[in-house]
Amino acid sequence: MSPKLSLRARLNLLIGLAMALILVIGFLFAVHDARQSVRNEADSSVRLTLGLIETALVGESLQGLSLADWMERLGKLDRTRHLKITVGGDTPAPIPARRKEAGSTVPGWFLWAVAPESVVVERRLNQPGKSPMSIRIAANSDDEIMEAWSETRGFLLLLAALAASIYALIHCTVGRALKPVEIMLKGLERIEKGEFDDRLPSFSLPEMDRLSRGINHLAETLGKARRENAALTRHSLAIQEEERRALAQEVHDEFGQCLTAIKLLSATLRKPGDPPAPAATQITALCDRLFQVVRNMMRRLRPMSLEDLGLAAALEDLVEQWRSSHPEMNFQFECGLSIRQIRGDIALQIFRMAQEGLTNMVKHANAQNGWLSLQLADSRLIELTMRDDGQGFGPENHGKGFGLSGMKERVSSLGGDFALDTALGEGSELHILIPYSEISP
Repeated sequence: MSPKLSLRARLNLLIGLAMALILVIGFLFAVHDARQSVRNEADSSVRLTLGLIETALVGESLQGLSLADWMERLGKLDRTRHLKITVGGDTPAPIPARRKEAGSTVPGWFLWAVAPESVVVERRLNQPGKSPMSIRIAANSDDEIMEAWSETRGFLLLLAALAASIYALIHCTVGRALKPVEIMLKGLERIEKGEFDDRLPSFSLPEMDRLSRGINHLAETLGKARRENAALTRHSLAIQEEERRALAQEVHDEFGQCLTAIKLLSATLRKPGDPPAPAATQITALCDRLFQVVRNMMRRLRPMSLEDLGLAAALEDLVEQWRSSHPEMNFQFECGLSIRQIRGDIALQIFRMAQEGLTNMVKHANAQNGWLSLQLADSRLIELTMRDDGQGFGPENHGKGFGLSGMKERVSSLGGDFALDTALGEGSELHILIPYSEISP
C-alpha cells in the first residue's frame, strides 16, 4: 500500500476490498449451490420417472391405456418436464405438455459453471406375456439451469445491494469519525507556520476531544514561549545597542582625545624654522589614519545620521559608504516617502538588518550588483528587500551563518516575516515584512 495514501483512503480501500471479497465468496457459494441444485434436480427427475414407469408396467397398472397414452399422462407431471424418454430405442416419448415458458437468456459463463454432466438411465423391462421393453431416460437441465440462474441472479443482486449499503454506511461513518483528524492536522500545520493564536474546537468523541485539548495547550504554550523569547530578544538587542552607544562614546572621548594629543605632541617635536622631522610626519599621518578608523567604528557602533536625520538618510549614508569602499560593486537603493517617518527602536532594527545584509553581499556573495529597497507593502507593513546577483548558496548552508540567524531573531522579535530565496549560482533575495502601526498614510 502506497505510503502517500491518507488514513481515510486506506480505510476506504480496505473496506472496499473486504466487500469485494464478500461478493466473490457469495458468488462462488451461489454458483456452487446452483450447480448442486441442478444436478440433484436432474437426477431426482430421472430416477422418479424411471420408478413410476417400472411400477406401472410391472404392476400392470396401465388400466386399459395404451403405452403412448400412459406416457403422455406421465409427461404432464412436474418431474418429467425436463426429460427425454425413448422406448424400445426407436420410439421417442411424447414432448411433455407442461413446459415453462422461456425466461431470460442464461449467460454462457453461468451455463458453463452449473451445467451438470449428462444424466442418462437405461432399463430393460420384462412384461408378462409381452416382449421385453428397453427404456432410455435422459435429463434435459435447461429449465433447471434457467430457474437456478433466476434464483442466483436475485441472490447476487441482493448481496451486492447489501454490500453497497454496508460500504456506504461504513464510508460515511469513517468519514465523520476522521473529520476531526483533518481539522487537527490543519491546526498542526498552522502551528508549524508559527500561527499559535488559533484554537481547535471541541469534539464529541472523547479521544478526539483529548487530542484537541492537547494541541490547543501545545499552541498556547508555544505562543507564550514565542512571546517571551521575543521580549527577551528585544531586551537583549536593547542592551546590545546601549553597550554600542557606550562604547562609541568611550571611543570618541578617550581614543579621539588621545589621538588629538599625540598629533599635537608630534607637532612640538620640531622647533620653528626647522624642517619637518620624518618621525613627526609619520606620527601625524598615522593619527589621521586612526581618526578615519575611529570615525568608521563610531558609524557602525552608533549611526548618528539615524538619530539626527531618520532611517532613509541613514540607509543612504550606509549605501554610500559601501560604494566608496567597494567601487567595483554597483549598489542601488530605493526608499518610499512614508518610510522617512519611521523613528525609534524599529528604525534602528531595520538599519541593523540592512547593515548586516549589505555586509553579507560584499563579504560572501561575490556579486557585481546589489539592491536595497525599503517600501510600504500596505499602510501598516514595512517591506525590506535585499537582492544580489552573486553566487548564492544551497539549502544545506541555510542558517549556518550568525548574520542570518541574528536577522531572523530581530524579525521575530518585531513580529515580522522572514523569507530567503537563494540557490547555488543564482544569487540571493531576502524579503522581510515588519508590522508598524505608527505610519500615517
